[in-house]
Order: sequence, then C-alpha cells, then structure tokens
Amino acid sequence: MFVHQRIETERNQCQFEAELKTVKKGEMCIQKNHFVRPNSEPIFNLDATPELGIFGCLVGNTLTGEVSFFSRTGHMMKTKMAHVNEGGVWRGASVYDSPYLV
Repeated sequence: MFVHQRIETERNQCQFEAELKTVKKGEMCIQKNHFVRPNSEPIFNLDATPELGIFGCLVGNTLTGEVSFFSRTGHMMKTKMAHVNEGGVWRGASVYDSPYLV
C-alpha cells in the first residue's frame, strides 16, 4: 500500500510541476470586456486579460523531496486591465470573474 501511495504522490507532483510550467509559458490573451462594479459607472469595451488561479496544499520535506500530502482545493478567476502589470481587485485594476462556456 505504501509503495502505491508513493507512486501516486510522485505522479501528482510531476503533474503539478507540468501544470505550473504550462501556466508560466502561457501567453496573455487580450480581449474586449466590460467592468461592472457596485457604486461606480461601468467601463465598456476595455482591453482585458483573464487570469485563473488554482489553489492547493502541498506538505512535504524540502531536504528529502518527499511529498506527504498534495491536493487542489479551489480556484479563483479574475479579469484585469491589459495595461496593468500587477493589479488586484481591491486596487480597482481587476474584477472577479466567472467563465461563460460556449
């Protein structure tokens, strides 16, 4: 049983590293979007880029490289203005978003 768990953990870690590399290498997709916020005027036809954040938990030993626990726990999607490098929702440079699959 322990050998099976270790193989599964190593597979998950490799998959996680591959997913990180994919995210880092991805190009920004600029598209027209609308920002609608409470208590302010909406902004229409703005150049924006969507961002998807995947949250997880990784517990392990950095000295041995052993992974004790790995789990993806959630996600958050936001859209930010294309000309802004680092802008959070609280600063007004981005808004929380949800995917609309067609």
